[in-house]
Amino acid sequence: MVLESIVNYLSAEKRPDEMLLYGFIITTLSIFLALWVFPSYASFVTVTFIIMAVSPVMAQIMQFEKEKQENAGIWWMQVIAHKKAVIFFIFLFLGFTLAYVFWFLMLPTGITNSLFSLQANTIAEVNNPTGSAIAIQDTFANIFVNNIRILALSILFSLIFGSGVIFILAWNASVLGVAMATAIKIAVAASGNGSAAYFGAFSFAIVRYLLHGIPEITAFFLGGLAGGIISFTILDYKLGLKKFLSKMSNSLKDASMLTVSAILLLVLATLIEVFVTPMFIL
Repeated sequence: MVLESIVNYLSAEKRPDEMLLYGFIITTLSIFLALWVFPSYASFVTVTFIIMAVSPVMAQIMQFEKEKQENAGIWWMQVIAHKKAVIFFIFLFLGFTLAYVFWFLMLPTGITNSLFSLQANTIAEVNNPTGSAIAIQDTFANIFVNNIRILALSILFSLIFGSGVIFILAWNASVLGVAMATAIKIAVAASGNGSAAYFGAFSFAIVRYLLHGIPEITAFFLGGLAGGIISFTILDYKLGLKKFLSKMSNSLKDASMLTVSAILLLVLATLIEVFVTPMFIL
């Protein structure tokens, strides 16, 4: 009750950068609460606590964006109308990610091995180095298909649960944060200790992962918005069949444009991940 009352989406939309701090605090509290209450399952319970804390504000966003879409006009204005929500999502996601990076680096190794075990296993499973031209084509196809699958899940979760995209948001932030922190540790070990080493390693990790991670996660947000808008429009069935069908028609058009935009972003993100990201492998 306290955490979800801190953020009001209408005011936060004007200062989306504040969501970075909010995401960092929520994740930090979730990490230590999970370690205290469920230490053996903290890796997944942390994500669960984040979802519990942020779901109410996500519901606000979906409802507000549905109402905004109804007054947006032609299709390209409908997509632009959601710009502030996307920026809000990005800062919140970065807050989650930075918290994972910070605590992975700060906590003792014995704790991090348990706390981030699921994320580390996921990273190990998806690591697939590129090689020949054929391998690059295979890698592009594999990454793109996997991203499309996650986009579909974002749409489906939000369609069923209204604000279900928060699961995709929190889980991907946890995996990305652990991957960045691992890269920082490796880079620091290779170049030596000191603030300069950590600054260089952090800069390396940002380029290595966020260069393709930002357009990727933005695409998932757009998919989540698409599903959420439809989900909240379904609740308008009480308004009568004619009005409901009119609202649903507008929502489906908006959701279609958001989904197409998301797919185009995933193409861009996959190209960056396949052809640019490998340049920053240690």
